[in-house]
Amino acid sequence: MELEEMKNAWLALGEKLDQKEKISALLIREMYQTKVKKSLNVLLGYEILSVVVCFLILPFIGWIMTQTPDLLFFYTMLYWGIFSLLTAIWCSVKVTLLLKIDELGIIKDNIKRISTYAVWIHKERMYYTVFGIVGVIPISIIYMLHAGLWQWIFMGAVFIVVILLTIWSYKRLYYKNIRTIQQNLNELKDIED
Repeated sequence: MELEEMKNAWLALGEKLDQKEKISALLIREMYQTKVKKSLNVLLGYEILSVVVCFLILPFIGWIMTQTPDLLFFYTMLYWGIFSLLTAIWCSVKVTLLLKIDELGIIKDNIKRISTYAVWIHKERMYYTVFGIVGVIPISIIYMLHAGLWQWIFMGAVFIVVILLTIWSYKRLYYKNIRTIQQNLNELKDIED
């Protein structure tokens, strides 16, 4: 009788350990999925904000274009309007890709999507830099012809803020969250294997 009780106790203990192991695995999986979702929501929020800001800038640029008699300034604003429109479209494409990432979906597909997004972000930084510099050249020429000292100071401050904000957004916002998503998806993949 004592042997039978020990056997039953041993089986019950084994079942409890298996159950705890399953619960532990579920909690770990849930933790990784939560981290992926949090970082993904940050990226999505930033991309959606970018789309909204780019579309809100367009009427302002259009209004400025109707108010200026200077042809160089008109074409500079036209350039920035086209740049803003293309940026809004590009950010919409990135939002579409990010929406396809499902922390509960197939991990291999999610890893592929976030890797694609990371490549896009890396390339976009270079393109934005080139097109930004091209757009600043005519503004600098206009400023050389017409601007006073306070306008130069204001424009210099705007450029410094834009450069610092861009560096911060790529380092702290994009790369940090992309890395977090990739690491957690790889951990989820390791758990499934």
